[in-house]
Amino acid sequence: LIYVFDKLIVHRPKLRDILQGRETILIKDGKILHKALEREGMSEDDLYAQLRKHGVDKGGIHNVKKAVLEVDGDVSVILHNHR
Repeated sequence: LIYVFDKLIVHRPKLRDILQGRETILIKDGKILHKALEREGMSEDDLYAQLRKHGVDKGGIHNVKKAVLEVDGDVSVILHNHR
């Protein structure tokens, strides 16, 4: 059964997305994507708590190139590369 399941999700991307989930972009170029937060059931406070874990405070959100809610529930943060 596991073999069949694995084969299905490898060959059927839509089925894989349904069963395993998909990452969601929460911030793009320093702008919060409010519809994405709402769709994921996250508040801005939840997002800011995740950003603080990455050393980003409310005033530093403009430095965030992208913040992504991963399939496993973690938030990944990519900062702009300012030189």
